[in-house]
Amino acid sequence: MSVRERETMVREAKNLMPRTSPRLTRRRFLAGTLAAAGLGVLPRLGRAASGGQGKMESALKYNIKNMRLLVENGGQTDWARHDPELITYCRLEKDGFWDVWTIRSDGAGLAPLTVDEPGIPRLNNANPGWHPSGKYIAFQGERDRFFGDRFLSHPGVGGFCNVWLGKSDGSRFWQLTDLPCAATAEEARSKPVTGVLMPKFSHNGKKLHWSQWQSPGPKGEKGWWWDIRVADFIDDEQNPRLANVTTYNPGPGPFKECFMFTPDDKKLLLAGNLEPGLAQTALDLYLLDLTTGRVENLTRTPTAWEEGCKMSPDGKKIFFGSNEGYEHLLDPKNPFGTRQAEYWIMDADGSNKRRLTWFHEPGHPFYRPGQTHAAVVSWAPDGRRLSACMGSGDKLEVRIIELE
Repeated sequence: MSVRERETMVREAKNLMPRTSPRLTRRRFLAGTLAAAGLGVLPRLGRAASGGQGKMESALKYNIKNMRLLVENGGQTDWARHDPELITYCRLEKDGFWDVWTIRSDGAGLAPLTVDEPGIPRLNNANPGWHPSGKYIAFQGERDRFFGDRFLSHPGVGGFCNVWLGKSDGSRFWQLTDLPCAATAEEARSKPVTGVLMPKFSHNGKKLHWSQWQSPGPKGEKGWWWDIRVADFIDDEQNPRLANVTTYNPGPGPFKECFMFTPDDKKLLLAGNLEPGLAQTALDLYLLDLTTGRVENLTRTPTAWEEGCKMSPDGKKIFFGSNEGYEHLLDPKNPFGTRQAEYWIMDADGSNKRRLTWFHEPGHPFYRPGQTHAAVVSWAPDGRRLSACMGSGDKLEVRIIELE
């Protein structure tokens, strides 16, 4: 698809949003937030909420009380820390590409961030993550020219992408990484296919992590070979950038998918097949110590696919998706199309693991006909709600999960 066709189709898709300029709509929506975000009122609200958070969370039994639809054709959410009701996510547009949006947890205030914006990638923009100040949103942006299978550019894979940063009012954007990537068949003889996935900020806003992959591997290995990158984030209003990039490559397996910094910013929570002999379709959850580089296996389920994990704001619980019990239904030749997964919860050290949903069990209140994949979640600052990306067949949706 040409850039001109892409632009035309995005304009036609404007019936999905208010009939005003996307930038004006977004600025009106975010004006109150970012005006207070010198961050006058909102940070005080955030601190007040977190101050009572421990007592509030400790009273929870961590069962699911309610699960309501927020948006269709959307996924990969990140709940803001500076505003207890603001969420960013990516949405599949009518032209077949993904863009970054923001929305409030009650469904109000829908506003585009990357739609039809000049100077940024015009294909897939996805997997957004808030800076804790609320000033920025990081995301993965697909380069306009590349050589390779288009499937790899899906937001859940991140092929042909770089890490990008936008001001949350959409006024400016910056490209933070510039990975080598073949643009033609001739270049593919000497350059790998590369990608990035899920850039997310630390809780103090001073660092950014992302997963990075290349094919073939660094030593010519077949398939996708992943590692984890952590960089200092230089918060310069005119030229925000990354510095001092550190690479972590734990374990012999090729797959490492990082989801978040722990609340103290000392470790990373990730999924991977780091154990010797673990299949690429069998993922465990790990904590990676950023000082020592050591990893701790939290789940040790050698046949289950576990990912989409996030730690609660108080650091006590981990909410995640798992196909444990449905492993026999996974087709290794089509793992993305045959995963049936449920949501589970466990203590931060991997103990007291238990299942929370029964999407595939007729008669259960959470039963959903067909195949459902419980994908990545994001906790609200109050520790009582999560935004969840859920897949059914070839469709994704975002739901708000309320705990009790």
